[in-house]
Amino acid sequence: MFDKRIIKANFNQAAANYDKIAKLQETIRKQAAKLAAHYFPKKATVLDIGCGTAELAHENKNWKVIGLDISYGMCAVALAKKAVVINADASFLPIKNDSVDAVFSSLALQWVEDPEVVIKEILRVLKPQGTAVITTFVDGTLEELEEAFKAIDSNPHISKFVDSEYLMLRTAHIGGMVLEVDNEQTYVEYYDDILSLMRSIKNIGASNKLISRRKGLMTPAQLKKLEKSYKLENGKYPVSWNVLTMVIGKP
Repeated sequence: MFDKRIIKANFNQAAANYDKIAKLQETIRKQAAKLAAHYFPKKATVLDIGCGTAELAHENKNWKVIGLDISYGMCAVALAKKAVVINADASFLPIKNDSVDAVFSSLALQWVEDPEVVIKEILRVLKPQGTAVITTFVDGTLEELEEAFKAIDSNPHISKFVDSEYLMLRTAHIGGMVLEVDNEQTYVEYYDDILSLMRSIKNIGASNKLISRRKGLMTPAQLKKLEKSYKLENGKYPVSWNVLTMVIGKP
C-alpha cells in the first residue's frame, strides 16, 4: 500500500524546483496535450488531475483548466501562477457528476493505491461523450534499479507500477471506452554515478512511496553494493521509465 503522507511530503519538497528539473515529465505532458487537442473542445472545461505546478493551464489558454493535486506545495506554486487549483485526493474528487468536458492526467495515476477507483471518479465527473487523456508510468519502470537492489536485501525498494494491459481491461470493465492507446513508450535516462541517479529520482518526487518500504538511510556499504550490482551501459547508469498513454471516452 502507498503511504499518502510520504506522497504529499515528497511532492511538497519537489515543488519549488519541479519545473526546472522534471524535464521528462514535461516532455510526456506536452505530447499528451497535443493528443488531447484532437479530442477536447477548444473552449473545454478541463480537470487536470495531478496538475503539479499547473503547466498545462499555463501552456493551453484555449481551455478552462481546473487543476487538482494532493500536494499542497504543488498547489501553492500553481496558485502563484494564477491557476485555478484544488488541493484534493484523486480518489475522492470534490467535483459534481457530469460536470467537466474533459479530464487530463499526466503521470499521477501511478501514485494512487487503486487506479480503478480514480478511473471511476473520472468517468463520474465527465459529461456524457466527454473524454480523458491519461499518461502513467507502468510495469517495467525503474527495473534496472529494482534489479540492483536485490543485491542488498529482499525489501521493496521500488514502488509497484501497474500492468498496462490490466489497466486497460479494468477501464473497459467499469464502462470506459478506450478510444486510443499509444503503445508503451520507454524513456531511458543515463547518469554518471549512483548518487546522481538516486538524487534525481528523489528530486522529482518519484522515490519509494510504499508503506512497507525500507526505512532509514542506506549505509555506505549498502550503497557500494548497489553500485557494483547495477548493470551499466557504456559506463553509464541507465534508468527506464515505461509510459502508457490512453484516451478514454464516457458513453
